[in-house]
Amino acid sequence: MVALREAGAAGATALRGIWGYHGEHEPHGDVLWQVRRRAPLVTVAVDAPDNVARWWPAVERATARTGLVTTETLPVAPNVGLPPS
Repeated sequence: MVALREAGAAGATALRGIWGYHGEHEPHGDVLWQVRRRAPLVTVAVDAPDNVARWWPAVERATARTGLVTTETLPVAPNVGLPPS
């Protein structure tokens, strides 16, 4: 998250699970008195494509050893005179 902020990402949200699993392994997660956290983590960053290109190297560094990265381009509806909230 800090690397995304320093690289200029517009915003990001991190969601940490408490348990997860992969493949044939037993479910795993946080337990009392452990040094390393083993719970799943999802980080969502939303920004314009031009800006993503600027901070994408931070994502590549964070996921170089392990991780799954997906990208989506979403249509944006313009604000057509709706009152501000």
